Amino acid sequence: EEVGDVATAARARAELGDAGLYESPSAARTELARGAELAGLAGDDWALVTAKQCTSLTYIFQSDHAQAARANEQVAALAERLGDPFQVARRWCYPGVMAVADGRFAEARDAIERMRAAVEGVGEPVMEALAEVFMGLVDVWEGEPDRPLERLQSRLEHALELGAGMPLPWIVTVMAFAELAAGRPEQARDRLEGLVPLVEGREHFSSSWALGLLAGAQRLLADGDAEATALRAQASGERIGNRLLATNARLTLARLAAARGDWMGARQHAQAHFDACVEGGHATYVPACLDALAEVAAGLHAYEDAVRLFIAAERARAEIGAVRIPPEEWHWAAIEGQLRDALGDDAYEAARAEGWRADGRLPAPGWGDHAGARGRRDS
Repeated sequence: EEVGDVATAARARAELGDAGLYESPSAARTELARGAELAGLAGDDWALVTAKQCTSLTYIFQSDHAQAARANEQVAALAERLGDPFQVARRWCYPGVMAVADGRFAEARDAIERMRAAVEGVGEPVMEALAEVFMGLVDVWEGEPDRPLERLQSRLEHALELGAGMPLPWIVTVMAFAELAAGRPEQARDRLEGLVPLVEGREHFSSSWALGLLAGAQRLLADGDAEATALRAQASGERIGNRLLATNARLTLARLAAARGDWMGARQHAQAHFDACVEGGHATYVPACLDALAEVAAGLHAYEDAVRLFIAAERARAEIGAVRIPPEEWHWAAIEGQLRDALGDDAYEAARAEGWRADGRLPAPGWGDHAGARGRRDS
């Protein structure tokens, strides 16, 4: 910049932003905005695409998918025209990532296939690995957790051989997520306990994601560290402004609170995640919120509301084609059995039928307060 070399300065700013977004997405956007500005002055389309694509990633790291999509689309056609395989792959990577979180699995698969095709035969280990990672995420959500475990192991070994470190946290995290979905929390915990020390405090998105899954595995294993781990996950998500990851950690706190009978604490945590998912459009995560709120309603003796919330969760999964993760069939079956016993068969079936006719409407927000008072009187 001092000597007027605008093109080199543009590329330097873009790369500085790329390097910094893992620690602070907001601060990185300042570098990236300057990089895009200088790229425009220099007529450097490569630097412009890089700066805008990295800007899109800063918003993904903050779960702001509307802004992320906007930044990516601003240079999508230009990326295709330039034909740099890495940039073309990234042009499709980000829509694919967002579609997974937002419950559009067919759209995600299409974008990830385009991402994979962009680097086919090029020998680009980062994007090749990430394509497998995100396709694996779709597989897990659709109920096929063993499929990515088979594919990602070879990708992990290949990345280690080449020293291509960037995708490693993503590979390990998705493998752990698949283990959780397959009902193997011990294996998930072991993978994540090896990963967390490598990313915590340095790469906040991966750190929050991995810590959140680790807390979930610890909860399933009745590990007393689950709450502390969830709080670390929440703090890491909040540090980069990612509401989805931060409140996803609170969902584990909700489940832990419910297990000790702290129904109002559980409701506050679960409601926070539900609000973040609905307001951010992250449909993939909504059913788990509804399950947790149903458990709270059952604990507060709001039995009909609990049934309707369970039905809402079923409907939400059916709409996007997702399965319950982690499965915990015995736990949810026990609660539904409690609801049937409390209401009687006829009232239980009537509440279920009403839930299926509800067109997505949930019980009124005040249900917990009434139920809490009634539950205390009953006890």
